[in-house]
Amino acid sequence: MRLQMPTALLIMKKSLDAIKFRGGMCKMSSKARWYTGLVATAVGLAAITGCVSNSKNEGKDAAPTNTGTAKPSSASPNVTDSNLNPSGFPIVNNKINVKMVGLQGAGNPPLDQMPVYKEYEKMTNIHIDWTSIPSENAAEKKSLIFASNNLPDAFTAGLNDQEVMANGSNGTLIPLEGLIDKYAPNLKKLFEAHPEYRKQLVTPEGHIYALPHINEFSSAETVLMWINQTWLDKLHLQVPQNKDELYKVLKAFKEGDPNGNGKPDEIPFSFTKDDLNLFIANVFGLLNYKNIVVGDDGKIIPTAMDPRYKEALQYLNKLHAEKLLDPEMFSLTSEQQNAKGANEQLGAYFHWSIITAGAKLENQYVAFAPMEYNGKRATYLNSPLGRGQFAITKAAKSPEALIRWADYFFSPEGTKMAEYGPKGTGYVDNADGTWEQAPIPQGMTSVQFRLSMTPSAGGSMPYYYSSSLLDATKLGDYDKKVLSSATKHNMPYAKMAFPNTYMTEDEQKKVASIQTDIANYVTQMEVKFIMGDTSFDQWDKFMDTLKKMQIDEIVNVYQKVYDRYQSQ
Repeated sequence: MRLQMPTALLIMKKSLDAIKFRGGMCKMSSKARWYTGLVATAVGLAAITGCVSNSKNEGKDAAPTNTGTAKPSSASPNVTDSNLNPSGFPIVNNKINVKMVGLQGAGNPPLDQMPVYKEYEKMTNIHIDWTSIPSENAAEKKSLIFASNNLPDAFTAGLNDQEVMANGSNGTLIPLEGLIDKYAPNLKKLFEAHPEYRKQLVTPEGHIYALPHINEFSSAETVLMWINQTWLDKLHLQVPQNKDELYKVLKAFKEGDPNGNGKPDEIPFSFTKDDLNLFIANVFGLLNYKNIVVGDDGKIIPTAMDPRYKEALQYLNKLHAEKLLDPEMFSLTSEQQNAKGANEQLGAYFHWSIITAGAKLENQYVAFAPMEYNGKRATYLNSPLGRGQFAITKAAKSPEALIRWADYFFSPEGTKMAEYGPKGTGYVDNADGTWEQAPIPQGMTSVQFRLSMTPSAGGSMPYYYSSSLLDATKLGDYDKKVLSSATKHNMPYAKMAFPNTYMTEDEQKKVASIQTDIANYVTQMEVKFIMGDTSFDQWDKFMDTLKKMQIDEIVNVYQKVYDRYQSQ
């Protein structure tokens, strides 16, 4: 069996199930060559976990003094000191009712029908009155709920950064750090072991308003380059180690008829426009993030000012002119690319897994490391943490019980349950100490089974899929190959292009007012430079236009955000 990775993007289409790097922007469009193996995450996994204030603190320079314990007194009608159990199950002695708004992904049943939540009610003694929001219009629905006078007790609806920041600042969402310290031992242990995770959840105000999901998969955190080893062997070539060797290999793929059909139909390197920055990173070591790049000294400059960027586009222009790239790269869909893979046309490509090659040819491909450039190698590292998966509102009468409700999913047993559903029906523990998805009902795929059991597939849910839990997961040969490939070839060189952190509302507005136009202009010019429609003699004009479009303002904002994160 191929393990189905934990992700809200697992069942999305290409535009929603893998990380894209447009303008260096890690975003979920979270690449989407869909596949059903372990590596079908995204992080997100992205995913969809986007790159996503309290008015009483507005304008104050002092650090917030709220410890996150803003909650009702023990005289609450729903929970009392005697009703709440500080540990173990049930969470409360006498059943309580709470309202939650949750994300219902495509293929998920309504949340009140989810086996994971039916079983969890029995364990906790907490009944949830669910409002299920379909993923296709979730943003509009959440906006209406936040604006209403009928707030739920909590959200498991995949809140983006803007929603968390705005509703944390105005007091709609309550700070959680005090509750975590007192009532959430799994989260507290996690943050002590991984302070970087806590750091990524803290807003500029100094509060944690929402809990994450976390996937510690090397295959979820990086995107691999795959190359056809069969073609290399036939042409007596080695896996390339730098851009010059890569050029020679691609040239040989084009001219040597390695697929043996007597036709010049080989595509030496196939990637989509959304993989462009992956190529630049893996070949030239340049980690472009939204058209800015962070130097080794922590100073941020426009990507276009880095000499590697121009050199990369010139290199790509050469590859394109010699027909060494996919001729459809700027319009290519994953379906089209997969068809070319199955037709034995691809020499190299990017993907989380081997799926582009097709099941019959996957054994021909091996992953290979980023190219060495000036003595270094680099590729993108995507944060394993996706924010906004669980938040408590000011309407909650039982925040202590709710934080305990969420905290269980950050334990190993809770994560197993979140991933596949209840023990016995959703997942099974094996005698050898491993665990795996329970037997799949006849007529269902593994993905369909997961979708029917838990919203962690398709929807939104807090959990912590740790590396140690992964080690105990029973994997097939395919998944082992992908995971070991990512660990060996990418992880030693992987680095985040920019910290996974919050911006203030003012910073978000400033960037939003400028960034879209700059991103569109850069995309247009990249195509023109690579295709040869614009001469590199026009490079200075390109740079001048970016300055007129206020790219320096973008740099200033990101420098402030970066410095604030580093100082935490």
